[in-house]
Amino acid sequence: MENADRPEGLASLGNLYLSRGEAVRAERMYRNAIALDARFVPAYANLADLYRAGSRDGDAERVLRAGLRTIPGSAALHEALGLVLVRQGKRAEALSEFAAALKTAPNNTRHAYIYAVALHDAGRRDEAIRLLEAAAERRGDRDVLLALAAFQREAGDSAGAERSLHKLAAINPDDPVVAALESRR
Repeated sequence: MENADRPEGLASLGNLYLSRGEAVRAERMYRNAIALDARFVPAYANLADLYRAGSRDGDAERVLRAGLRTIPGSAALHEALGLVLVRQGKRAEALSEFAAALKTAPNNTRHAYIYAVALHDAGRRDEAIRLLEAAAERRGDRDVLLALAAFQREAGDSAGAERSLHKLAAINPDDPVVAALESRR
């Protein structure tokens, strides 16, 4: 309560109330944080997540869109909106949001991974592979490399999949996936 005059403090109180099962109080704290600082991204994200957990995806979508009107350059809000849209079956709109998240934060491999998986699910495997290859070049990341290897293998590119898994072994030699592959040899 000492920091309840700051959006961070209000969001923390919201998190505390939520962890105690007090969703109504948590919602109020997140809304108060937004009222105090309309540019405080975590309050929008937490409020939307509270709505998602309560099967209120329409409310989550509205909160995230409101946040994006105020903070259009927030990759986190674009990604969160994309996930809400996927749950609502609005896959084309979700792809646009995932693309916006990646455009806003091009070096964030999580955004690349999520966008690539969505592309793959939309039947655009080759685009997904190109996106993951570019992300893997910038920075090796476990999820990116595993998805890349899986998509490459699915596309019949066993050599590419093997290269991706070798990259994973180079950055994370103790990875259980790498160990499982080694045991097959």
